[in-house]
Order: sequence, then C-alpha cells, then structure tokens
Amino acid sequence: MTIKGIDVSKHQKAGKVSFEELKKLGYDFVIVRAGYGKVLAQKDTAFESHYKAAKGAGLHVGAYHYSYAVNVAEAEQEADCFLKWIEDKELDYPVAFDIEDATQKVLTNKQRTDIALAFMEKVKAAGYYVMIYSSASWLGSKLDMDRLKDYDVWCAAYVGSEANIKKYYDGEYGIWQYSSSIVLPTVYTSRLDHNYAYKDYAKIIRDGGYNNLKKVSAPATPDIETPTSDNSDVIDLGDIENWVPEVGGGVEIKNANMYVHAQLPAIRYKEVTGVGIVNNYRKGTPHPYQVSIYLPSGSVRKGWVNEDDCRKPKSHVFTQI
Repeated sequence: MTIKGIDVSKHQKAGKVSFEELKKLGYDFVIVRAGYGKVLAQKDTAFESHYKAAKGAGLHVGAYHYSYAVNVAEAEQEADCFLKWIEDKELDYPVAFDIEDATQKVLTNKQRTDIALAFMEKVKAAGYYVMIYSSASWLGSKLDMDRLKDYDVWCAAYVGSEANIKKYYDGEYGIWQYSSSIVLPTVYTSRLDHNYAYKDYAKIIRDGGYNNLKKVSAPATPDIETPTSDNSDVIDLGDIENWVPEVGGGVEIKNANMYVHAQLPAIRYKEVTGVGIVNNYRKGTPHPYQVSIYLPSGSVRKGWVNEDDCRKPKSHVFTQI
C-alpha cells in the first residue's frame, strides 16, 4: 500500500494551495503544521485556512508541531499549546512531533529522546494517534529509537530510493517524506513537500476513535424519548447498582461538567443534565467517557465526563436508524 500526500505550513500561503486539484491528481492526505514552540501565539497563521480547505476538498488531514524544546519542561509546554490548537479539529491522519532544530542538535541522544517522549506521551494521553518526524540521519544517530518503539515514524529522506534510506536509518517508518522540491503547477506555484504513507492511517484512526473522531463501530445515535407507562418499546436496562457504562449504550448525567479532552482539565460545558449515549472510552484518564447528551431543548452537548458522573438511565427508547 502506497498513499500519496503532502505537508504544508504558512510557507505555503493560505488560500493559494488548490487542495481540490491535489485531490484530482490522486493525492489522499495533507499534514498541516499547527504551530511551533511553547506559547499559544506561535500557532501557524495558515493552520486554520489549510485545515478547512483540505477537509473541504475531501482529503484526509493530520497535523504536526515543530519543536524548539531543549528540555522536558519545554516539551510539555509545547504539547499543551499543540493540544489547544487542535482541540476542535477532527484529524483522520496522525499528529506528529517534528524534532530536528539546530538548538536540539547540541543535546545528547537521551535528552532529545526524553523531549520527544514528554511531548508524545502527553498528546497520546489526550486521545491522539501520535508519530515522530525527523530526518533519516537524526532517526539513525540522534534519537534512541528503542525507547520510541511504541510510536510510528515519519522519515524525511531525499535520497532517491528507499534502499538508500538504510544508509542512515534502518528502522521501520509509516510515512516517507521523499522530496521537498516537486512542483505541481495546478496545485501551487512553488515546491511542496511530498510523502508516501504505507499504512491506512485514516482507517486505523477512525476505527480506534483517535483524534476527536468517534469509533466507526459505534451505533447510530439513538432517538431518546421520555418513556410512558404503556410503552412496549422501552428497554429495561436492569439493575443500576452494578452497571458500568459501555460504548454505544445509554447514559444519564446530572449537573456534570463536560471536558474538552479525556486527559485535560479544560471544561467545555458546566453542569450538564440529560440522557444520551456513550461514544468512546479512554481507560486510565481522568474523564474517560465521551458522551453525547440530549437536552430537553433539543440541542446536544458532547464532551468527556468522569466515571462517577455516569448513571444508568432508568429507561430508554431506542429507535433503529
């Protein structure tokens, strides 16, 4: 499997890249730089525009962060910024940590690897499918890849063939950035970074429910009604005492806070009350259940809640869609 894609940043001017033409040429994905550094003001100025345009063209979209971190604390600050920038984005391609800056070159392999792990572990804990990006020479000599073995690799190597990559890095990689100089005149007037992906990342991420996406295995959202005493369609959900929320099952919350992410403390909605469905589950996180709650007004609140806030609804009416 070989899937074609590009990556872009503010260096490709917002509104000037024709993602529709890219799609016509058989390209499947775009990875957009969300930002760089450790302060929120360093968000890439073209991120929003590129993201919306690529999604609108029907392309799969991922995001990456360019790092300047020189210690673990700075890497964690960078992760916080990155999570804030992508918190409302549905990304069906990986999110990547880009480590290659000259300021990091003077560090030891252990220090660089500690930095990468600090960033990626924090982002992974928030529910994202994370990979590491660097050049083949850095992957082969400046990082401890044994410690990074749990993460996919995006390898940059402009060496003509995959066989030549092994001169610098002989490990596995899921994406190969093979050129930074190809021009597609109908897409953009200057050169673009070109990539091959060797995994069906869109399916992996959707099936896993990563990156703010609902698992594809989850059932269609049910119609929830107030039961009546003679309603034969009401399903008895059994004993409440031993109940545990399940993905795809009903749930009730009362005066509960709903959070932006399973891992982060940022609150999306306060004191929500209603019944709905469990969309997703992230084991070991502070707010492990992602739910959609249907309010009496007809609107829907979606977010992550604490396990203690999840109650078994007394009854539901499920309408098959």
